[in-house]
Amino acid sequence: MNLFLRNVGEEAMKSHPEIPILANSVAKECKGLPLALITIGRAMACKKTPQEWKHAISVLSTSKPPSEISGMNDKMLLRLKFSYDNLGGDTIKSCFLYCALFPEDYSIIKEQLIDYWIGEGFLDEWDDDLDTAHNKGHDIIGRLKAACLLESRSDEEREVKLHDVIRDLALWIASECRKNKKRFLVRAGMGLKHAPEVERWKEAERTSLMNNGIKEVTETP
Repeated sequence: MNLFLRNVGEEAMKSHPEIPILANSVAKECKGLPLALITIGRAMACKKTPQEWKHAISVLSTSKPPSEISGMNDKMLLRLKFSYDNLGGDTIKSCFLYCALFPEDYSIIKEQLIDYWIGEGFLDEWDDDLDTAHNKGHDIIGRLKAACLLESRSDEEREVKLHDVIRDLALWIASECRKNKKRFLVRAGMGLKHAPEVERWKEAERTSLMNNGIKEVTETP
C-alpha cells in the first residue's frame, strides 16, 4: 500500500475524503505485484474525483482475461493495460507499442527512437520542423517514463528501456489482447539463424528480426 500511495501522490489522495478508502480497493486489484502498484498508481495520480476512482475499480475488477493464459497471467496484463489506456491519444500509444520491437533488456537510444517515430509518421503533425518534432518526441518519452512504461538506463540522458513485463504488455496489446497474434511479428534478439517463414511477413503490420544471426533469406519477402 505504501508503494501504491507513493506513486499516486498526496495531491490526488487529499483531493476528496472518499479517495483514501477507494485507493485501498484499487491497490488490492494489483495483487501485490510491485510493477502493477507502480504503473497503476502513476495512472491514478491525476484522478481527483471519487467517480474516477470508482470507474478504475470497475475496470480493474470486472475485466475478464482471455481463455489463453501466457507465462504472465493475462488478468495482470489487463490491470497493467490500465496505464496504457490512460496515456491519452493515439500518438503516444503508437510510440509506446513501437518500443516492443526491440529485444528484451535492450538499451534504446532516445534520439534514434525519436527518428524512428518520425520515420513511421507518428509525429507527422510536427514534420515541418524537425527540431519541434524531436522536442515532442522527448516529451513523449518523458510521459512514458512518468507512467512507468519506459525506464531510464544507466546513461539516463541518452538511453531508455522497456521492463520485460511491460514489453510483454506492449506485445499483448499490439496483438489486440491475443485476438490478432499475427499483427506484430517480433523475434528480436532470439538468436535465430534462419528467418521465420516469409508467409508470416505478409500478414504482419510490423516485423522485427533485429539482433539475430540470420545470414540470408531463402525466399523473396
